[in-house]
Amino acid sequence: MALTAWHRRIVTGRKRLAAFGITPSLFVYSALAVVCTMLLAVSAISRAASTASTARMNAEQISGFAVIFDAANYISAERGPANNYMCSPASDGETAREAWLAAQRKTDQALTAAIQAGAPPRAIDEVRGQLSAGRKLVALVAEGRRDNRRPIDIQFAVTTMFRAWDLYHSEITVQSGLDIITRDPGLSAVILQGTALSDMREYAGRMGSYLITSMAAQEKISAEKLQTIRGLRARLDDSWRFLAPAVLGADGDAMLRQRALEVQRAFFGAGVQLVDSEIAYNFEQGRFSLDGASFSARYMKLLTPLTELRNTYLTRLVATYEARKTHATMALLRDGIITFILLGLLVGLMLKVRKRLVQPLLQGVDDVVALADGRMTETREHKDQIYEIHKLFKAIAVLQVRLGERAELTRQLEQLAETDQLTGLFNRRGFERRAMDADGAAQLIVVDIDHFKTVNDQYGHPVGDMVLRQVAQMMTQIAGTDAVIARLGGEEFAILCEKQQPRAAILLARRLKKHLETMPLGISNQESLRVTASFGVSVDAGLPLTEHLKRADDALYRAKADGRNRVRIARTTKTRPRTMYMPVPLSPAA
Repeated sequence: MALTAWHRRIVTGRKRLAAFGITPSLFVYSALAVVCTMLLAVSAISRAASTASTARMNAEQISGFAVIFDAANYISAERGPANNYMCSPASDGETAREAWLAAQRKTDQALTAAIQAGAPPRAIDEVRGQLSAGRKLVALVAEGRRDNRRPIDIQFAVTTMFRAWDLYHSEITVQSGLDIITRDPGLSAVILQGTALSDMREYAGRMGSYLITSMAAQEKISAEKLQTIRGLRARLDDSWRFLAPAVLGADGDAMLRQRALEVQRAFFGAGVQLVDSEIAYNFEQGRFSLDGASFSARYMKLLTPLTELRNTYLTRLVATYEARKTHATMALLRDGIITFILLGLLVGLMLKVRKRLVQPLLQGVDDVVALADGRMTETREHKDQIYEIHKLFKAIAVLQVRLGERAELTRQLEQLAETDQLTGLFNRRGFERRAMDADGAAQLIVVDIDHFKTVNDQYGHPVGDMVLRQVAQMMTQIAGTDAVIARLGGEEFAILCEKQQPRAAILLARRLKKHLETMPLGISNQESLRVTASFGVSVDAGLPLTEHLKRADDALYRAKADGRNRVRIARTTKTRPRTMYMPVPLSPAA
C-alpha cells in the first residue's frame, strides 16, 4: 500500500511537470543548478551580511562613544570659565559670568545628547546634581566681595566640580567603554585611545585649577597641592606616551598628526612651562607672577590643542567606521545583486524552454475558462507565435465574439423581462431589483389612478392603455432621472426616490397630483379626458422594500378612504409608533 501511494505521488508529480513543459531530467538538472547556486549565494551573502551587521553596530557604538565623551569634555571645559569667573576682577566680572553661563549651556546640551546616545538617565541625573552643587558654590564665591575671597572656598568649589567629572567618568564613560569592548573586543584599542585623550584634557585642566586656588590669595603653594600637581603631570606624560605612536604615526592622516604636533608644542611645551615657571616663582618669592584670571586665560588657550586633538581623533574615528559600514553594506548589496542575476539566468533558461509552446497553451486554457465564466479576455495573437498557437488564439477570438453577441442578447432579454411592455417603465421584478440596489436609503411613493375601471368600462381597454402610457410619461418627465418609476400592475405605479430628503418625496407626490388633475389626456383627435390619482408616501429611511410597500399602501388606502385625489404620508415610526397616518395640510380638495 505504501509503495502504491508513493508511485501515485510520482505519477502525479510527473503530470504536473509535464503541464509546465518540464521533463523529469530537465527538472533534476535545473534543481541541482539552482541548489548549488543558492548554496554559494547563501554562503557569500551570509558572510557579507555578518560583516555589514558588525560594521553597522560598530559605527553606532563609536558614534555613541563620541557623544558620551563629548559630554565629559564639556564638563571638564566648564571649569575654565568657572575659575576665571571666581578669580576675575570686578571690571571683568560680567564678561566672565557670561562666558561661564555659555559653558554651562553647552554642558547641559551635551548631557542631554549623552542620554539620547544611550547613557543611563539615572547616572546623568546624579551628574547634574553634582554639577548644580558646584555651580552654586562657584556663584557664591564669584558674587561675594573681591577682597574677601578665601582660597579654601575657591578650592572647595573647584573640588566639587571635580567630583562631577569623576562621577560622570566612573558611572558613564568607563562603563560605556567596557560595554563596547565586551561586545566587540576589536574596538578596545580605539576606546582606550579615546579615553586617554579625554583623561589628558581633564588632568591638564585640574593641574591649572589647583594652581588657581593658590593664585587667588597669592599664597605659597602647599606641599600637598604640589604633590597632587606632580601626580597629574605624571599621568599626563604616561597618557601621551601611550597615545603618541597612534596620533603622530597616523598613516595618511595629516590633520591628526598636525593636531598632535600642536599639542606637543603648545601644551607640553608652553603650557607645562607656564605651570613650572609659576611654581618656581612661587617657591622663590612666596607668591605668583600672575593673578588667577590672567593665568586662567593664558592656560585655557594652551589647553585648546588638547581639545582639538581629541575632537579630530573622534571625528576621524566616527568617519572611519561609517565608511566601513557603507563599504560592508555595498558589498552585501553587490553580492545580493549577483545572486539574483545568477538565479535570474537559471530561471530564464527554464522559462525559455516552456515559453514558446507550453505557456501560450496555458494562456489559452485560461482564456477558455474565462470565457466560460463570462469574462472577456485580451487578444493574444502575435506575429512571433508559431502557426498552431496563432490558430488557437484566432479560434478563441472568434469564440469571444460569439459569446459577446450571446451576452448582449441575454442582456436585452433580461431588460425585456424587467420592463413593462405597455408603458416602458420598470415592471415589478425590475423595480424590486433597483430597490435592493438602493439598500433602503430611499423614499417610496405608491400611485393609484382613481376610478380607472370606469375609464376601461366607458372608453374601452385601448383608451385605458393610452391613459396609462400618458400618465407614465408625465411622471417620468416630472420626477426626472433621480427617481425609479415602475408599473406594479393594472393602474398602480411606484416611484422610488433615491438620495433625496424625505420632504422632496412629499413635494414630488403633490406636484404629480396637481399636474395630473389639470392635465388633459388625449384619447382621440377630438376628445380628451382628465383623471386623478391617490398617493401614498413612505419616507422612513432604512426600511426593507416589503415594509416600504406596506406603509405606502396603507397611506394610499387612507387617501382613497378620504375621497381619492389625495396625498397621504405614512407617519414615521420614530415619532409616534402607534399612529400610522399623517394627513397632508392641503385644501379640502387636496
